[in-house]
Amino acid sequence: SNRGSTPRGAAGAVQQKRFMSDTQEKREQKPIESIAWRAAEYEFSPKRTEWFVAVLAVAGALAIFALWQRNFFFAVFVIVAAGTLVLFARRRPRILDFQIDEKAIRIGDTSFPLESFDGFAVHERPGKLDRLVLRRRSSANPFLNVPLDSSLAVRARNTLQKTLTEFEHRESLVDTFADLLGF
Repeated sequence: SNRGSTPRGAAGAVQQKRFMSDTQEKREQKPIESIAWRAAEYEFSPKRTEWFVAVLAVAGALAIFALWQRNFFFAVFVIVAAGTLVLFARRRPRILDFQIDEKAIRIGDTSFPLESFDGFAVHERPGKLDRLVLRRRSSANPFLNVPLDSSLAVRARNTLQKTLTEFEHRESLVDTFADLLGF
């Protein structure tokens, strides 16, 4: 006569225990720490007129040399590269929202799962915004640089160490050259 009813014996006790352990696990889980801030996508440094004159003079000299060597493709490349450099030098950076938690880093509307990275470094730069450098598993574009206020660096490091390993990062020659040019 108990056929249609819910079992009350050992199976019911196991089910109740399983429910209690799930509830206890949820209670014991720590809330995901999240760090959020707003920053320019890159540090803007206004260029003086002399900077533009120097870029155009070097580009003009290279283009003339390329034409003299009858290397028309290189001449076109130099002209396009100089134009692109001038356009980027005048462009103001967008202000973006950044967020780091234990699962992803969000930059504006784009989310990058932390699983797509194999390490991180915090590059301290006195007098400038620090730089959070994330090393991607992909070799095509191996680093993602994120501007980070020095007051948030410790919290970011603590959050990312739960998922990623920290590595020592040295600026590449390209980064040094870009800083020299004011990018």
